[in-house]
Amino acid sequence: MSDRRYKRGLHKPLTQRVALFAICVAAFFIRANPVRALGDMSLADIEAAIHAYEAAIDTLAGTYTSRMYRDPEAPAKPLKPTSVRDALSECTFVSDITRGRTAIEEERENWLHALGGEPIHGRFLRRFDGVRSYVLIHIPDAPVHSEAPPGVPHQLQITPLDPTRIHYLPENFAALRLKGPEVTLASYLRLQSGRLDGIEEINGVDCYKLVVDDEDTRYVAWLDPTHDFLPARQEYFLLQETEPPKRLHRLDNVEFKQFPNAARGESRWFPTKSSALSWVHTRTDIRISELRLNPPVADEQFRIDPADLPHGVRIDDGSAKLTYTGGRKDIWLQRQEQLSDQEKTMRKQLGIVDPSQSDPVGPRVRVQAHDPISTLRWVIMSVSLLVIALGVLALVRRRSQGHA
Repeated sequence: MSDRRYKRGLHKPLTQRVALFAICVAAFFIRANPVRALGDMSLADIEAAIHAYEAAIDTLAGTYTSRMYRDPEAPAKPLKPTSVRDALSECTFVSDITRGRTAIEEERENWLHALGGEPIHGRFLRRFDGVRSYVLIHIPDAPVHSEAPPGVPHQLQITPLDPTRIHYLPENFAALRLKGPEVTLASYLRLQSGRLDGIEEINGVDCYKLVVDDEDTRYVAWLDPTHDFLPARQEYFLLQETEPPKRLHRLDNVEFKQFPNAARGESRWFPTKSSALSWVHTRTDIRISELRLNPPVADEQFRIDPADLPHGVRIDDGSAKLTYTGGRKDIWLQRQEQLSDQEKTMRKQLGIVDPSQSDPVGPRVRVQAHDPISTLRWVIMSVSLLVIALGVLALVRRRSQGHA
């Protein structure tokens, strides 16, 4: 009897066997691609998943590499001798997501257009304790000799503006800190109403498209249901009355990895290979090499105490008077003079003439008064200038909100 049943199964009509095979294949793909199986998920369901991810992660710590370069698809433009054609950074970071605190230690190498294969090495410490920011700049190690000891702390700037917000950080790619609002996606959805705009494929995965409109900005995220509903892609737009929306940032996550979340007894996905494109045509590639979820953090990790610095470091805390650690202004002045000599040598190598001097004889590149005054000083002061720019933007935003 069992043999006859077995034979009848083998000798089913071909159309029935084909139909059975098609059903099995369809079931496999539905199981392998949850977005199709969950295609009827509501906005409330997706927001619940986003809130659950935020609730599971309080702090982050780890290391990553960051490479910044001009987008190869950007319109071509002439490069100055001081133009940075490539910047590679090794970063160690700690982030307190719940309290908005960040600490980054960066070792960066800048390859300048006119220096060929010789990079300028710089070290930067950026910390924000939720109220004040600390940026410690060290003497760079340049391909031009200097008596100033490279790697020694040189200047500490203390301001109320977060110096890390101008960078692309690991938490940005996980939507644990949005560019602009500087809050988590879950917090942003508590303030603004989002809407679902269908399902679109990103990197081979069908993702839910979430759109959130603010007064003058638009945030779009393609949420990957196979990776804790983290965004496979994010785009930020500036809404303009008379022109199409202008894209400010685009963040793509290429690879994800699960990390143990011992504090919750679970594992969580996190993007480990990502890329960002800014409105000024610069690309930033992020590769996470180590990540810890919910490590313990201390207040001291997000501050820099001038008392811990060696003598001769200039402290600028925004007050009218500059101070120097150990009261040794003479050390700072000596190093500043050594850096000035190094700058002059580098100008000569790059063929750049100080605009205060007369025109040279022979083909040299002339620096206009509004250009960066030197390659080396640009490296030392880049963070300071960016912090000042953030202050201007904050002032403009406060004034615009006051008129609204």
